[in-house]
Amino acid sequence: MSVYIKQIEIEGGIRDFEFGQVECNDGFTMSVQASREHYCNPRDNDGPYIRVEVGFPSNPEPLLAPYSEIKGDWDEKTDQYIPFSDCKLLMRTPTQVFPYTPIELVYSVIKRHGGRKKSN
Repeated sequence: MSVYIKQIEIEGGIRDFEFGQVECNDGFTMSVQASREHYCNPRDNDGPYIRVEVGFPSNPEPLLAPYSEIKGDWDEKTDQYIPFSDCKLLMRTPTQVFPYTPIELVYSVIKRHGGRKKSN
């Protein structure tokens, strides 16, 4: 996957961010994308971005749950739909997408997982 640098807006300033597959120091990974083809704000190829598309987390991440495009899950035991607010497991599948995720939250997720792993 190609990684490219785009500008994001955080805390009133503009910073560069490497988009693509993000790997954290504890092994957690997620895809972070922004372009006119992704669920981001602004939805263009220039930025600076304040919301980005996050997808394919390697493990369930509760901080991302409110931004899930899937708003619940089917409980096979009770044969009922359960909204995420009622689910113990917020995410079952790593193929989930989290549109329009605030970039500040992306940084919080990265920090929660020990920071971004430095590439060689």
